[in-house]
Amino acid sequence: MNCPLLLWLFWPIVMSTTVSENSVNVTLGPTTELSRGEQASSTSIPVDVAMEVRNDCDKDEDSGTPKEEVRISLKNHRDNMTEVRKKSFFGPENDATKMRLIYCNLTLPEGVDQLLVTNITCISSMSMQLSCNWTTVNSPACAHYSATISQADEKATSCHCDKISKNLVGCHADFKPKKKDIQFHINASCTNFWYNHFVIFDPKEIEKLDPPQNVTASVTSGNLVITWKPPNGVKPKCLLNQIRINNELKNISVALEYNMPDVDLTRSYFVQMRVTKSSVCRENHIWSDWSDILEVTPKSPSKMPYELKPLVIATIVLGIPMFLLAVLLLCRCHRMFEKLFPVPSPSTKIKCLLEKDDFIKVVPSKYVEEITELQFVGADEHVKSS
Repeated sequence: MNCPLLLWLFWPIVMSTTVSENSVNVTLGPTTELSRGEQASSTSIPVDVAMEVRNDCDKDEDSGTPKEEVRISLKNHRDNMTEVRKKSFFGPENDATKMRLIYCNLTLPEGVDQLLVTNITCISSMSMQLSCNWTTVNSPACAHYSATISQADEKATSCHCDKISKNLVGCHADFKPKKKDIQFHINASCTNFWYNHFVIFDPKEIEKLDPPQNVTASVTSGNLVITWKPPNGVKPKCLLNQIRINNELKNISVALEYNMPDVDLTRSYFVQMRVTKSSVCRENHIWSDWSDILEVTPKSPSKMPYELKPLVIATIVLGIPMFLLAVLLLCRCHRMFEKLFPVPSPSTKIKCLLEKDDFIKVVPSKYVEEITELQFVGADEHVKSS
């Protein structure tokens, strides 16, 4: 009678001791490389510590809207893809921390490493086009990538993606001009592994403005004057303008004109401009493209001699010798004519003789009498003689 009573009294104590001995240690499943270093030499750890590790892998540090979220899905024993991890990030984290939190206590399929999509950058243009780039770490050979964008509860739009390099992928798509956040989704899928990464962007924080409009440059009174207009729909006070003059950069705020005094009138100037949002409104450090190059060549009277300098040199080098040669030819023309067409002249002796006064004498006239005798022959004598 006493034995059953004693057994009834001490039975709860015996049972509690047995349960505690059987549940002191528990063996965890296989762990990833990043989580092994956090364990002791034995793979068996107390239950309360194991629950704390699991809770650290799953818990989110903030209850607000996350900036990034990663979801991992694996194939279960029924060959169905099941989401096994959902991790949200509310602020910037380094890659090692993200990997530890995403893959904590997860056993990945054979041939699949801890994939991470990082360095996700997106830029929206004023023409409502979104361009995004990202890099991959430990990308599986079987992974197939795709991307979509969505705004609020609207239907997602597929992006056109190209592989820029081994680990760099670029995508672009059109979006609607609304003041709603843009959700950018990246999907990497294998046969037994799905990786889904999405990032939320504010369109204004990633907006790339158009270059300044109607940029003009001219030289007035020795000053280089540059004028421009802001991109359409943007107030000048919200902009920081940057001017490049022959590779020299100058930052201009608010104003729509810049004067560069005392420019060198003997050189040309090449002017370009770009713009970004200033801290007055919403700074994002994204510069626009450069505007077209404007070439400015100052023109002034003082510059004309320098412009004609080559012509002046050519005139001096060629003109003066030609002029001297012409003068020399004119001086020697008479002598050349005499050599070509010589005129006979008396000898020196004749010249000396002609110079004497008594050379010329008057010779008196002589009269010569000539007598002509005529003999008449008669006819009789003529016959007689025959």
